[in-house]
Amino acid sequence: MAILSVDIGTTGTKAVLFAESGAIIAQAYQEYPLVYPKPGWAEVDAEILWSAFRKTVRAWLNHKKDIQRCAFPAWDKNIVPVHRDGTPVRNGILAFDNRTSKKKYTTG
Repeated sequence: MAILSVDIGTTGTKAVLFAESGAIIAQAYQEYPLVYPKPGWAEVDAEILWSAFRKTVRAWLNHKKDIQRCAFPAWDKNIVPVHRDGTPVRNGILAFDNRTSKKKYTTG
């Protein structure tokens, strides 16, 4: 039995396949840049995020018959709005984006 854990983080996606013993069978990481379209705004390109997820998945495809459990940690307060068909409406908005905050901070 193997356990797959995929962490879609703010600046990168990591996929790790663990044996029952905890030993790492396969792992992959794809980094992506953040986007700062205006002062205080913080986003990630949704297409790049999806591409990074797909690339990390390829590291464990050879082991798919062994995978019995999957873990997908939540992306916290970040959001990627999507159309009904699953395609992104726009870039993902990150948790530290403060465009709606009364107190403005500068990022990027």
